[in-house]
This record gives sequence, structure tokens and C-alpha cells, in this order.
Amino acid sequence: MQPQIFPAKSKIHFAWILPAGAFLLSALLLWPERMFILWQFGIHLPPWFERIFGIQLWPRNFDFSMSGVSALNLPANILLLPFAMFSADNMVPHPAGILPRYWNALICPPLCVPFWWMSGRAIDALITLKNGRLMPRIGWVQMVIGFLLMVIGAVGFVGVLIGIFFFATPDDKKDITTFMRIVAGCGLWAMLGGLSVIARFRQRRLRKKNALTSSTL
Repeated sequence: MQPQIFPAKSKIHFAWILPAGAFLLSALLLWPERMFILWQFGIHLPPWFERIFGIQLWPRNFDFSMSGVSALNLPANILLLPFAMFSADNMVPHPAGILPRYWNALICPPLCVPFWWMSGRAIDALITLKNGRLMPRIGWVQMVIGFLLMVIGAVGFVGVLIGIFFFATPDDKKDITTFMRIVAGCGLWAMLGGLSVIARFRQRRLRKKNALTSSTL
């Protein structure tokens, strides 16, 4: 009887790489606004430290930083949407003295970490399926969340594109780059959400195949 050989486990865990990478990318997008963010929190650095800390990775662009972080962390914005809809000023609650868009950009990356983690788990599951493994297991909760993200992302992707090409005014088209970043964010999360759905069904199919094989032995 031949001994059973188990495939080696992958040393790369996307469940941790994706959240860390997204958090770092969000920080880089906000880097040009770092001084203004610190000032809003009442933190005033000495001039000599500002000269050291004031290294410019790229020119400051408020719209690029804010829309980039929002698009990258789209699920967090979806979570915050009800708070904005039912607030008196239609804005996410924020501390006094801090501009709402800055506060939104600061809280979105940590709020989106669970969604990046689930997307990473889905990638890990799809990779291990090639070796006949069912780890990590994708449950119904993650699949439902992934399905909702896939639908919302796909609807947003198509809806914003239709709005740009058929209903946008000349003034709206001046800000076309911001809309395209939103389109990219919707497309990204439609794909990432779909990975959880695909991983769930592929694991289910493999479990059925294993059960059928065991019953015939």
C-alpha cells in the first residue's frame, strides 16, 4: 500500500498580504496630505521636523488622494453610506475641526481590512484547491458577503460608465478622472467579491467528489 502524500502548504498567505498591502497603499495615497491631516488633529511639527518629514513622493492632489482611497476601500464606503444618508447634513459623523472627506479617508482603510482579509482567504482557498485541499474553508457568510460585493461592484461599474457616457454634463466630464477611479474601484471589488463565490462552489464540488470517491472504495 502506497503511503498517502500530502501536498506542501503554501507559504504565501494572501489573507494577510492583501490587507497589509491595501493599508500601505492607502497610506501612500494620503501621504501628500499628511501635514494637513496632522494640523487638523492639532499636531504642529517643529520646522526642522517638517523639512525632514516633508519629502514629496508626488505632487499634492486632494481629489486624487481622497477618491483613490475611497475607490480602493469601496466596501467601507458602502458601510458608511447609511450613516451619511440619515444624518442631518448627509455626511458621515466626524470629529469637530476635521473635514469630512479627510475623516472618511482615514477611517475607510481600517474598516475595509475584514473585506481585504476575506478576499485574501478566497485567493488562498483557490490556490490550495489545486492541491486537493479545502483550506481555508469558505463559509456561507463569506460567500453571501462576496456575492453582495460582486453585485454592487458590477452595478456600480456599469452604472457609472453609463452615466459618464450618456448623462454627464460638460462640467461632470471635467472631473472624468475621479469617475474613472470610482469605476476602477467598482470593477476591483466586483472581481474580489466574485472570488469568494467561486471558491465556495469549487470547494463544495471538491467535497462532493471526495465523498463520492470514499463511497466507492
